[in-house]
Amino acid sequence: MTQQPSSNNQRPVEKLKQFLKKVESKQNLISALGGITTLIGAIAGAIIFLMKPEAAIPSTPPANCSGFLVYIPADSDTIKNLESKIDCYRDLIANNPKDAVAYTNLGEAERRLSNIKNHRINKRMNELEVAKKHHLTAQKLDFKSKEVQQGLSTVNQDIEYLEKLKEDSISNKFRETIQSRTNKIMTFNQQQ
Repeated sequence: MTQQPSSNNQRPVEKLKQFLKKVESKQNLISALGGITTLIGAIAGAIIFLMKPEAAIPSTPPANCSGFLVYIPADSDTIKNLESKIDCYRDLIANNPKDAVAYTNLGEAERRLSNIKNHRINKRMNELEVAKKHHLTAQKLDFKSKEVQQGLSTVNQDIEYLEKLKEDSISNKFRETIQSRTNKIMTFNQQQ
């Protein structure tokens, strides 16, 4: 009886030795696979870097995105042109969040786009408020810039003009309502 457990003990020991031999050869295989994977990753990284150099190098603005927009006449603006400029200015701001010129130009482009689209007064007011926020951000970054002040002044004038239109519209509707009711009362009194 004592020999059976020892023979049973030898079996697991032999199995353990065989298992360890397999593990050693598998470890070599795993190490080789790890090295190959690392090499492939390095090559893929180099290819991606070489194929997309703009990821490593800051992009320069396109020609239609430079200078101050407040100095460019608005008569040549189109919706598509202004939308592309807005995208360009947003890219500039993403690359340099402290660029007062980009914020001023973004505000001016959004103001012009709002005027071209000629939405209802309330929607235009909302768009002009967004444009004003961009000008105010530019003013915080460069409060001495006359272009920033000019852009802020222009958007404020547009907002004041729309507020006056809105007040006039409300006054006219009020007058029309009163006139209509007065006419109805007079007609009713004449009928009796």
